[in-house]
Parts: sequence; C-alpha cells; structure tokens
Amino acid sequence: MSTRTKRKNLRKRRKRRLFAAIAEEIQASEKDQWTPEKEELEQMRNEEQRQRTHEKWQKAVEKSTVAFKKRRKILAQRQQLILSLRQQIQQTSIKEDESLGGPPVSIYSITLVGGLKQEELLEWGRKNAHYHHHVQDDVLQPVFLRRDVVAAQYNLSCVCALADTMVDACTEV
Repeated sequence: MSTRTKRKNLRKRRKRRLFAAIAEEIQASEKDQWTPEKEELEQMRNEEQRQRTHEKWQKAVEKSTVAFKKRRKILAQRQQLILSLRQQIQQTSIKEDESLGGPPVSIYSITLVGGLKQEELLEWGRKNAHYHHHVQDDVLQPVFLRRDVVAAQYNLSCVCALADTMVDACTEV
C-alpha cells in the first residue's frame, strides 16, 4: 500500500473511534436518565408507529389487489374480444366463400384493403413480433381464397394481431 492510502485509512480509523466514543457517552448518559415511565412511553410510541405502518401496508396491499383484479378483468375482456373476432372471421369467410363463385386467387397477388400487400403484411408481422409472443399464423401463411374474402379476413386478422399486442402489453404492465 502506498503511504497516502495508509494515512487515509488511519484518518478514517481515528474518525470512527471518535464517533464510537461519543455515541457510547451519549448512550451512557441517556441510560442513567431512563425511568420505567419513560421506557413505557417510548414503547407505546414505538407500538403506535408500528400500527400506523401496518395500516399503511394493509391499505397498499388492498389497493394493489384491486388494481391487479382490474387488470385481469380487462385482460379477460380483451381475450374474449379476440376470440369473438376470430369466430366472426371464420364465419364471415365461410359464408362469403359459399356465396361467391370463381377460382381461388393467390394472396400474394392481391392488394389488400388499406393498400397493404401480403409482403407488407408479412413484414409488419415480423417487425412487430417482439411486441407479442406469437404472430397470427393466418396472417403470415399464404392462403388461397377469393379476393373479397381475403380482404375481409386479413383486415380482421390485422385487428386480431393488434388486439393480441394490446393484451400482451397489458399483461406486462
């Protein structure tokens, strides 16, 4: 060790010893002044403080529980919304598939509503995959359907992907 370090350590030791000696003197003088009444009064103050702290803690726990239940309720509602949207997508695509005639068309050649092409939609799914654990399979895989069914289905699929993103973001909060 260098000389400078040794001097600094020695100075710190002296300072600690000085403060320890002062604290010891204060405690000794206070100990002489303690009476059973003062001790009981101090214990009562400590107990009151403990109770106040416990009450604050209980209120905080109750508030946290209410907030957690609210978040779970919202999450359940959003998941239910996603389920109902997916069911509507399936029903719509089945009904429109039955009602429309004509040969199936590849998704890759279709410009979707909103001007997005399938490749752009795939890119959007890849970019936003970090926002949620999974990207909708029906959004990313090519499907062969009629043009209007595809447009309706992929618009709702985008809504589902966005809703999943919102649900996952809600669970992280």
